[in-house]
Amino acid sequence: MRCSLPLCTLSLLPRAADTLLAALERYPEGRWEDRLTEVFASALAALPELAGWFVAKAGGPVPAQTTTFEVTTQLTWGGGGRPDMEILYNDSHGRRCCVLSEHKIRARLTSYQHLAYGDWERNALVLVAPSSEIAQYKGDFDKCLTWLDVALAMIRIGKRHEGADWRKAARDPDTPSRLRILLETFDFLRRQDVGISSLSPMDDHAIQTYGELRHTRSAMRNFLEIVHAHPRIQSLGPSPIWTERQDTQWWFFGRRPLAVFG
Repeated sequence: MRCSLPLCTLSLLPRAADTLLAALERYPEGRWEDRLTEVFASALAALPELAGWFVAKAGGPVPAQTTTFEVTTQLTWGGGGRPDMEILYNDSHGRRCCVLSEHKIRARLTSYQHLAYGDWERNALVLVAPSSEIAQYKGDFDKCLTWLDVALAMIRIGKRHEGADWRKAARDPDTPSRLRILLETFDFLRRQDVGISSLSPMDDHAIQTYGELRHTRSAMRNFLEIVHAHPRIQSLGPSPIWTERQDTQWWFFGRRPLAVFG
């Protein structure tokens, strides 16, 4: 589709934050998807190599080598809806292009979003979500990517500049800031619930640990049953502090440690 952006959008927030810290501060800790969007947008604005990869994978026109990527988040769109992110850039023929991006962790699409996506004028509309949830979104977007795709692209970019030890090199005080931004964004992604907590290859230790998983789960189950049955331990019910979405929480009272196993 042809993008007529100046007639369609009105930004609610400034363009992508200049620093990752500023990006994080735009939303409180509980707004996981919004914080992820802000950090990702800040990285794309600072890393043309990553932004170029992203718009190409999203199905957008090939960007010009000298283009600047203008990244905006949480904007209103003519006709309804609010895309998580918009990227404007010039393609290799000098034409202005628009890629819209929607980001998910666990939330499903609302009926309002389903209806709005079709009205958004753009060159490409892409979804980024955990690989385990991609199937439920197909059909609503031009392209679907996983956060694992993004993480692997970051690894390739890092290795291209500093080799296999790029993460170590990125921590050096004299390393160019773009490599440090790449590393910090990569580490931030790994800390989110998007299916990329560990990208290390399987080794002998990992295989041995996996083999002992059943025994460990059985031992932990027995431990929790003993704890649950103890009269001096009470479980916390749903409250403003502990919600039903969280795992079971335990609190202990009494002056002396409890001898759970006797």
